Amino acid sequence: MNAPDLTATPRRRVMLALLTVALTLSHLDRHILAIVLEQIGREFSFNDIQLGALSGLSFAVAYGVFGFVAARFCVPGRRKALLTGAVACWSLATMGLGAAVGFASLLFGRIVVGLGEATVMPGSHAMIADAFPPNRRASALAIFQAGGNFGLLLAFVVGGVVAANWGWRTAFVVAGAPGLLVAVCLRIWLHEPAQQEPAPNGTETPTVTKSTALATLGRIRAQASARCAFFGLILASLVNFGGVAWVPTYLVREHGLALPMVGLYLAVLVGVVGAIGTWLGGLFADRTEARTLGGSMRFVAMTLIVAKLGALWFYALGASPVALIVLVIPVAFNGIYIAPAMSHVYGYLPASQRPMATAIMMFGTNVIGLSLGPVIVGVISDFSAGSVGSPLGLGLASLQFFGIGAAWLFWRAGAYARSEHRS
Repeated sequence: MNAPDLTATPRRRVMLALLTVALTLSHLDRHILAIVLEQIGREFSFNDIQLGALSGLSFAVAYGVFGFVAARFCVPGRRKALLTGAVACWSLATMGLGAAVGFASLLFGRIVVGLGEATVMPGSHAMIADAFPPNRRASALAIFQAGGNFGLLLAFVVGGVVAANWGWRTAFVVAGAPGLLVAVCLRIWLHEPAQQEPAPNGTETPTVTKSTALATLGRIRAQASARCAFFGLILASLVNFGGVAWVPTYLVREHGLALPMVGLYLAVLVGVVGAIGTWLGGLFADRTEARTLGGSMRFVAMTLIVAKLGALWFYALGASPVALIVLVIPVAFNGIYIAPAMSHVYGYLPASQRPMATAIMMFGTNVIGLSLGPVIVGVISDFSAGSVGSPLGLGLASLQFFGIGAAWLFWRAGAYARSEHRS
């Protein structure tokens, strides 16, 4: 039986809504640990190395590596079952963390959460790319990506309110339980789209095939525009992960805010303002691409420049209350690049290679970005201690120049898109 054509029916909107909810819960379950980490450390007397392994390394490695395995199985006819099982898996693992008895059980639970969540991006991106035509793909992916902002907001709320009143174990149960209901909804209402779009340049028909990581990476490298967008995505993620890791601490140290206030402030800022910026950015990216080939990448480059200049302004203001208002600028513009960049890369690939491309981009952004971004800030902060007023502020400000480099790569991606089209 052929998959339904979702490109002209309301079913694709239902599909997009369900996938966005799944991504929201994945970010809730992913980030809930960071909010309750201090409580866990006190109960089990963990040191910072153990807490770091739980919060970052274990999840990033499982998430990044298993993404390649998940991508190999993300072919039409299997994606619905794969996503349904993955949501149930990471939800149960999150709830199971509430019954942890020590480091080993917490580590195992985090690895299982990472394995489950590694499936949501390749499967979801592949279905969205198949269901939405190229001129609407970036805005559809932006709506999906905004689920990450909402998930972070929920993590701050659930972690702050539930953990403060009923403890970290209850917080894990509350965070994981909704995923079981969502898994049932996916099983009932999610419909897989057919692969509608012909392959680029007519080189491959849209048959159901598996693609290796090397073959997909080779195709990305062969196209200058896709290559620039790919590396721009990774470089920009390095800045984002560095900020996520250190901005809360910076607000406590520099502005003297209490941790609960920091959580509430960032929940509203990242969860609401960031989500609106991501959604509107995807919409404008589609419109600029419709007017000029490569326009979406030049639009992304300009939004990144605005975000980085806003961030530099924020850190230059130091402890001034005005800085807390200025922070709205980088937060609103900082996540716009993700959906248009991924959509741009997908445009150079046949449908069978898109899940593997997602896995490659996941590996680059999570393993490389998550590993290097926070470390770069920490190294600059340590080496500048005693020589500047805010060493951590200097580290975070210095990181923005990597974002400017990413903007240059996105601008080049737009230029190459025009030249490749002419050739």
